[in-house]
Amino acid sequence: MKLLRLAAAILAMVAFPCFALAQQAILQGGPWTPGHAPMYVGAGSSQPIVQDSGPAGGGPAGVGLSELGLAARGTGTPPFSGTGTGPFGTNLCDYDAPTTNATGYHFLCFSPNAQGGGGLIAYGAAGSAAVQPLNMNINGTLYTFPFVIGGIVGPNTSTVNDLACWNNTAGTLLKDCGAPIFPSSSITFSQTGPSAVPRTVNAELLEEFKVTQFGADPTGVADSAPAFRAAMASNRLIIVPQGTYRFASTVTAPCCAFNAPAVLVQNLSNFKMTGPGATIVIDPAIALSTAFHFDQDRNFEVSGLTIQGTRSALNPGDENVAIGFSSDVNFHVHDLHFTGNFGGQGAGFAGDWLVNGKIDHVVMDAVGQCSDFAYLRNFTLSDWTANGADTNGVSGSGQVGNKCVSFVTDTPNIANNHTGITYNASDNISVHNMSVSNFGTGALIATGTHYTFSQNNWSNNPGLSPSIPGIGVFIDYVVGGNFPSVGFPPSEISINGDKFVGNGGAQAGSAVFISQNAIANSDVIANINIQNSLFDNNAATAIDADGSTHLSNLILTGNSFSGAAQVNTIGTSARAAATAYNDRGLNFSSNGFILPNNTTLQWADGSGSFHPTIGVSPANILFARPASSAAFGQLQDFAGNPLLQWGDTGVSLGATGAPIQYKGVEADTTYSFQSPTNGFSISVGVGIGSLILSPSGTLAGGTVTLPAGQTDGQIFRLACTQTVTALTIAVTGGDTITGPTSSTCSNSQGRSWIFSAAHGLAWIELY
Repeated sequence: MKLLRLAAAILAMVAFPCFALAQQAILQGGPWTPGHAPMYVGAGSSQPIVQDSGPAGGGPAGVGLSELGLAARGTGTPPFSGTGTGPFGTNLCDYDAPTTNATGYHFLCFSPNAQGGGGLIAYGAAGSAAVQPLNMNINGTLYTFPFVIGGIVGPNTSTVNDLACWNNTAGTLLKDCGAPIFPSSSITFSQTGPSAVPRTVNAELLEEFKVTQFGADPTGVADSAPAFRAAMASNRLIIVPQGTYRFASTVTAPCCAFNAPAVLVQNLSNFKMTGPGATIVIDPAIALSTAFHFDQDRNFEVSGLTIQGTRSALNPGDENVAIGFSSDVNFHVHDLHFTGNFGGQGAGFAGDWLVNGKIDHVVMDAVGQCSDFAYLRNFTLSDWTANGADTNGVSGSGQVGNKCVSFVTDTPNIANNHTGITYNASDNISVHNMSVSNFGTGALIATGTHYTFSQNNWSNNPGLSPSIPGIGVFIDYVVGGNFPSVGFPPSEISINGDKFVGNGGAQAGSAVFISQNAIANSDVIANINIQNSLFDNNAATAIDADGSTHLSNLILTGNSFSGAAQVNTIGTSARAAATAYNDRGLNFSSNGFILPNNTTLQWADGSGSFHPTIGVSPANILFARPASSAAFGQLQDFAGNPLLQWGDTGVSLGATGAPIQYKGVEADTTYSFQSPTNGFSISVGVGIGSLILSPSGTLAGGTVTLPAGQTDGQIFRLACTQTVTALTIAVTGGDTITGPTSSTCSNSQGRSWIFSAAHGLAWIELY
């Protein structure tokens, strides 16, 4: 019976195969591991078989699921958002522990449409599990998210030249923030303070540019000249940051006889360039050039630069220039330093047709010419320190610069006045507080009118050759060549308070020399007024001229002459010219003399003109007798006031050696005014007659050293405007002193000494 039922069952399975399959159980093939996903094996088999899909590490062919499709479910109309049960509505998650784990767990979940919309990769910690970074390994390189090395996450698309900005507070996500707002005018900027006016950031930023923004190289390697040209063309405030900038290329010169400039600034206005701490180095390849040339510019300022020149491979007559000008109006150039080699014919400045300009506070280490200018109007040069050098840039014995400042005509450029102002020669020139040494000539004036020289120091300009003797100020009339004076001779020249010391040491010249001998027409060098100036130890003659005609109104007032080398105070030709051609006569009455020891003072017979000379000790200063029949001979000032007078007591008028009395008001113009601080030490210079100490308040102490080697009988005075409790008086040079050497100098009180050679070079106290 059992066999019969088994046979019937088998027959039924064969007879009804489809019905039988629907009822079959799934067969398990091979071993399995808990937690692994099952997968079907084979395809289209009548018997479904599943097996373990394998580990995450993979395996041979047939191991692993080939596809995995997930579809979110929810209510309403798909697509569904945030319907998963994972964090943030994700529907595919990987956990490192059960979500019920007492110590927490970490999750990595995914969703195409999580809470809030949009795809999401969510990684984090739950429970008490520690927060850990999300790492990505790309082609063997590990990236930690948030990124701490090697990269930043950005948007999937962006626009070229848009701004990138942070999209989280951790500095790990970037986003495209659109086109830059600069130079938008929508953002304003305001300084603090009640009067501050808001301005746009655009306006603030566009007020100034740096040359480095245009490609200038502050290391000196690359050629920075093109970058400077581009920066200057912006017509703004140009900043030159600290560094060294090499100029190795030039552009075409604006006109005429000018060198090709490295940087040409042309037809611009209202700009400024400043570069404290910046050095411009001229490459030897462009040695014959001008570093900067300003042509037809208006209202500009240049300051702070150091320019290093070179004369590599140049001929002695070539003129390399630091800064050139042509047809410029209203400008100020200041605080410059010229180094390297601008010697020989090289020049710090050169230019023509310049109106309302000022150049001040300039240091020139080694130049052949400080400035080579023509056609200036309303122009000021002040506070220059210049040292002359030969064509090799060397200063020393026989190694001398040509001339410092010069004012000439320039026929090659005579038709190139583009200032908009009509004039024919230089006019209204001020030269102030210059210190000039080691040139053939300190200043050359060959044309123009209304010159004012004041407080300048023309010292130790030795001369170049017999044709170029050492001269402090050379007033010259030039005939022929490119710089003629014809029709526009120099005139109306005032020299006030200048110092002329030791000029003409190599080629004896003069402190001031006037050359009018070449004048062959009606031109006259007129109205030369030299006053309150010091002439000390200049070779040969202090003031001289090479002719006695075509010179009108040479006036000397209040000057001081000294030094054994300075044989004459005024040369024969200058005396004759002054006598014959001065409207008011030569006024020598108030000029002072510092005499060597054993010098006698005499007046001699003459025609009424002065013939003062200083010779070697013992020497005489000879005053020619004024043309007067009065009982008392007098030397008078222009107002007729007596300055020197001699009497007839036993001496006939005109007799050599008659006594001379001083009848004018005594005035010490040699006094020194000092404002010392506590512990000061002041050494009084030779020729100083009085010292006034004027501190801001009471001082505990200080030292004053009296001058050495004084003239017998010289008096020295010391006064204080505030109390100096312990004032020490010292001497030097083998001198001695009488009276207390330490005392209190009180307000409005003072002390005085007289120098006595007969008492062993002693300063004897008077009070």
